[in-house]
Amino acid sequence: METVAGEVAAYLGRDPFSADAGERLRVTLQGTEGSSLVATIELVRPDGTIEGHQLLRSRRSECRQLVESLSLAISLALEVQTPSRPSPSLSEPIPTISTPTTVARSSSPPLILAVGAGPLGSIGLAPSPSLGVSLELEVRRGRYSLGLETQASLNSGMGVAGGSVAAQLLAGALVPCVHYWGVLGSCLSVTAGVVEGSAQNLSGAHRNPTPYLGLGGREFVELALSNHLLLRPVVVALEVPLARTTLQVGDNDVWTTSSVAGSLSATFLVLLP
Repeated sequence: METVAGEVAAYLGRDPFSADAGERLRVTLQGTEGSSLVATIELVRPDGTIEGHQLLRSRRSECRQLVESLSLAISLALEVQTPSRPSPSLSEPIPTISTPTTVARSSSPPLILAVGAGPLGSIGLAPSPSLGVSLELEVRRGRYSLGLETQASLNSGMGVAGGSVAAQLLAGALVPCVHYWGVLGSCLSVTAGVVEGSAQNLSGAHRNPTPYLGLGGREFVELALSNHLLLRPVVVALEVPLARTTLQVGDNDVWTTSSVAGSLSATFLVLLP
């Protein structure tokens, strides 16, 4: 077998055999009846299991041919177990692997534009509860929206000294909101405008506009009536006037904007395509 080991080393260009190797090649030579020799090659794993075997046959008179065939078979088996492939030269084409291209899609929700209008009732911004109307332009993306609103209230007054005084609010508001649970929303509001005071049947009565500025918050319920129509049947707002108006008759103050004002409204919104 030393002859076989030497020829295997010559084929491979290295000595593949080691006394402490985990795997073994077991070669068995047997003579059969007649003039034949049979060589069996088996690969024995470290756990003792046998993985594959190969049979080689030759005539007794052709021992040299059997040794060469056995050496070649073992060399090929070892070459498969521990392949040694040369690195490609620069003249050889390098294969490329084609992978499917995945187109990344934006996961951000679309930008939605909406316009709306609705009735408005307020208290604390005029001498008596007042009615009005609001118009709104809203931009929404996902759970968040930003509204630009204008509101106008009807003249609302109170009687004093045989006459009356009244006030009405004309204002615009910036309203950022967050929408949650599909039907509810919470907003902040910054409102700026003018309160126009007036008087009737009073000596020296005249109109006197004063600036208005308020900060507040809102809560609303929102229902989808269709793909393009929303209804907010209840919008409750509280606001703190930072610039307050006082109406006077002579030297007497007869009304001043409340320190906290409130409103109740409803809004129809149309989502633009």
